[in-house]
This record gives sequence, C-alpha cells and structure tokens, in this order.
Amino acid sequence: MTWFKVDDGFWSHPKTSTLPASAIALWVKAGAYSCQHLTDGRITPQVLKLLGTRKSARDLVAAGLWLEVDGGWQFHDWSEYQETSSDVRKRRDEAKERQRKSREARTNKQRESQQKSRGMSHVTEDVTDGVTSQEVSYPRPDPTRPDHSSSYVEGEGSPTERDSNDPPPPRCPRHIGVDTPPACGACADARRTRESWDVEQTQRRRVAQSDAARAAAELRATEIAACDLCDDRGYRGTRVCDHDPDTAERAARGMALVREQLAAASKGTQP
Repeated sequence: MTWFKVDDGFWSHPKTSTLPASAIALWVKAGAYSCQHLTDGRITPQVLKLLGTRKSARDLVAAGLWLEVDGGWQFHDWSEYQETSSDVRKRRDEAKERQRKSREARTNKQRESQQKSRGMSHVTEDVTDGVTSQEVSYPRPDPTRPDHSSSYVEGEGSPTERDSNDPPPPRCPRHIGVDTPPACGACADARRTRESWDVEQTQRRRVAQSDAARAAAELRATEIAACDLCDDRGYRGTRVCDHDPDTAERAARGMALVREQLAAASKGTQP
C-alpha cells in the first residue's frame, strides 16, 4: 500500500488558497490514483475523465500544481514529495524478501518442533515399553508355588508382540476375548498399563498442539512486524492483511478489465 502525502500547510498555501474546491478535489484524487497505479504523477486524459474535469485541470496548471505535458498532465515536483514507482517497487521487493525469510524461519521452527516431538515420542515409547515389560510379564510359574496373578498358563496363550504406536491391550492374553472375565491379577496389570499409555498419549497431543499454536503465533507476529501494509494488529484498514504488497495492484487490474468488458458489452448492445 502506498500513501499520497499532503503537507499540513497545503490548505493555506498561496497556490491553493484561491483554488475552487473541484480543483483541490481533483488534485487529491489524482495524487491517490497515481500512488496506487505507480504513474509517478502523470495523469492521462482518460484518467482525468474518471477523476474530474478539464477546467479543474487548467486551474491546477494555472496555480503551478500541475504541468501540461504531451499525453496529459504531470504533478509538479512529484519525486521531491512522493515515492517514485521505482522506490515503491524496491520497497515491495524488500517486503517480499522479508516474507520469504519469515516463511523460511517458520518452516525451520516447525521442523525443529516436529523433531523435538518425535524425540519425546521415542522417549515415551521407551518408558512405556519398560513399564509394560515390568508390569505385564508372563513368567513360567514355579511348579511348587503357582502364581495365580499371572495370566500365563502353559498351553493357553502367551504374550503377543505389538507395535510401539499401538495401544497396549486392556486385558491379559488369556482374557482378551472374554466379555466378563473373572478376577485376574494379570488383567489388572494390563489395565493399569493401558491407562498409563492413554495418559501419556494425551500429554503428547497437548504438547504438539501447544507447540503448533506457539509457532503460528510467532509466525503471525513476525509477518506483521515485517509488513509495511498493516498496523500492529495485522489489519489493513478494516480487513485482515494478507501481507501481499501486490494485492491492491491485482485488484485494480481486475476492476479495470471488468470495466473494459462492460464497456465493450455496452457498445455491442447499442442499436
């Protein structure tokens, strides 16, 4: 977004104090148009039809605010008081480069966060596997002292291997398919292990969500700080800024194309 600068002494300057309101309005609108379309203060007859009248243009020339040139009019000393088109394009290129670096920093930060989450996942899995191997084990009981808390019974099932990302079973292998199993110490151990696994999974998800939200907030703050188009809340006027310096230019080109098509259609329908 570019801004048409008006000096605070403009209202009382000798060049403007005697100008009619229509000429002053033309000067302001033409300045804004030139900033938006990067014409460096040049106004063509076609554009003048949209902004004002030839009489107002003559008044501006007579006051020394405009110069009459080939193909239209030119603001007097435009480059001394306003940004030139080359300055604006340079600023926009610099803004794009800041945005690129910001996105690159965001990508790197997300990658680091994901690597950190995977590292935490490996640690959690190691701990979970350690707890599982300690709490849900199926040793062969001493023949002279049967261990009824163990789910292992020779010939009636054995512990099954599982993927580290799969939840541990809530019952011992002997009672996996039983709807109403009897009291079983091994099932109690398996249930406690499953509950611990569920708690750890919930904590891991919360950590991942918190990291993602923090990264998104940091990225938004970085993009707002790097953007010359929006305020410190990330708004461009009354709408959320997309931090794209070419949005207004594309919209203007689109509107110009629509007007051309409507004008062509209107001429085609005239008798």
